Amino acid sequence: LLAAPEGSFEAIVPYLVALAALALLFQPRIRALAGNRDLPRTFSAAVFVVAVYGGYFGAGAGVIFLALILVCSSESIWRASILKSYLLGVANLVAAIGFAAFGPVHWPAAVAMAIGTVAGGWCGPPVVKRIPPGVLRIAVAVAGFGLAAWLAVR
Repeated sequence: LLAAPEGSFEAIVPYLVALAALALLFQPRIRALAGNRDLPRTFSAAVFVVAVYGGYFGAGAGVIFLALILVCSSESIWRASILKSYLLGVANLVAAIGFAAFGPVHWPAAVAMAIGTVAGGWCGPPVVKRIPPGVLRIAVAVAGFGLAAWLAVR
């Protein structure tokens, strides 16, 4: 991935984020269509793909992980949010090690991002726990659509 052209994901990222936002918006209906079954094989394979994408590019990976967890499992949005943070942390740690070993790193930016990630992981779950699940799911979906639009026009 370090050898891939810089713009290789830029064309498809807005669509990936918009698709995840759409999945979040329609998550209850998608779960109902799936018979409210958990989909562990789909989940495992998709987690790997999203982790690679998130470690390499990152834009909207949280929205994509959250949609994936909520569509493929029966987890509550609170637990899904915690799992999303954990998965993003692991993906970013592995990517950071890879970039530090094989690519250029802007260390002041990396430290600032690490501080923001730890703060978000620490403060996020208590906030998420207080927001009604339906409201939170729709708010994240709307924010995901906004991110997709911003990524498409920039």
